[in-house]
Amino acid sequence: MAKKKKRLSRKQLKKQRQAAIDRRREQAGWKPRRAKPSTELVEDMLPLLAPYQDRAVTRDEMEQIMMPMLDSGHLIEEPEFDDIVLDPMQSVIAFIEIGEELGLDPQDVENLSDEEQDDRFGEMLEQTTKRLVTKDVRGEILEALDNLRRRLKTSGPKKELARVAMLQSFLTEQNTSEFWSMVGLVQAIIQRSTTAGFELMEASGEVPGLEFVDEEEEEEGTPTPFVRRLVTSSLGQKAESVLKSIPGIKGLMTRQVDQIWKEGLDAIAEGELYLELYTEDELMAAAELMGKILGVDPAADPEKAASLKITQDTTTALISGFEAYITELFTPERLDQLRRHIHQVVKDRSFDKKWLSFVLLLEEDMAADDAPDHEIGFLIGALFGELRTAMREIRAEAES
Repeated sequence: MAKKKKRLSRKQLKKQRQAAIDRRREQAGWKPRRAKPSTELVEDMLPLLAPYQDRAVTRDEMEQIMMPMLDSGHLIEEPEFDDIVLDPMQSVIAFIEIGEELGLDPQDVENLSDEEQDDRFGEMLEQTTKRLVTKDVRGEILEALDNLRRRLKTSGPKKELARVAMLQSFLTEQNTSEFWSMVGLVQAIIQRSTTAGFELMEASGEVPGLEFVDEEEEEEGTPTPFVRRLVTSSLGQKAESVLKSIPGIKGLMTRQVDQIWKEGLDAIAEGELYLELYTEDELMAAAELMGKILGVDPAADPEKAASLKITQDTTTALISGFEAYITELFTPERLDQLRRHIHQVVKDRSFDKKWLSFVLLLEEDMAADDAPDHEIGFLIGALFGELRTAMREIRAEAES
């Protein structure tokens, strides 16, 4: 159901969560579990816990305590949650799939009353939350809640501090998707992510190259990660304005770019991605340098070099030696040559297309004036990786 829904009011969301609680009451075996918070959390929750310190909390009292937590969607406006957003594309795909699984047709839903539409939307949102809130997402939310609680201890109302502490305690103890899917804050994060996905879908219609899902991956049922699509697209002004307007998108992009970069570096180190950034002569010179530091020539005796135990001191010496070597190697002329080579690599697309996002990021980063200094870590890693690949080839030739 690819129709963008308006954001519900707090009153509507509260009503939905109360309905969810009523449904839980009807489910056999579901009972609220009293949390066992840390001493610090107990102190922060005192305004809410004081009446129950000397006795067990009844079911009705527990639900009274829980309601402010379930109705916690407003917390998403706090700065601690600014960078928490899930992959917009994956969120929309999950939301649409949930609608299909529930048998909801967009045209049929439009014919329902506003109240019935809200009920259907609330059910879809709850099910989408169950599907998307992974262990990693829970960790992000709990970390943000902890930061918010610590800030409120110094500058916030005591009752709000107590409610946040209580929410943090229950979410820490209740690690089931059933409980998390009812919490207003968690639903608000899912709604933000899904709304962002629909907005990007609309913008992508006017931006060639920003397809919602890669066709081959769509056939395999795997949504293309958000940043991988953006990096390989030509963004128009409208798409850029949409990106700037989405809370949390900067943090998401940073995390996904970091993941793309890490995967690319690992692939280069393992020889899976070989870009030939260094010439054969440059690799031979680096091998000679490595031989001096290790006390064995990798090219002349690759088996001994491969079995050599590398200590922390040796690693430090290698990195220091390679840094000096690269700094001297990349003159302005050599750097321009490297940039032209990377551009040609991008143009030829002779590598596996899954590394396209990484190579495009590399091309952009290496275009900077301070690239030799700023990207020294990458250049050292690439040199190690290409040397390792070269030594593997030497060993393979010697064995054949």
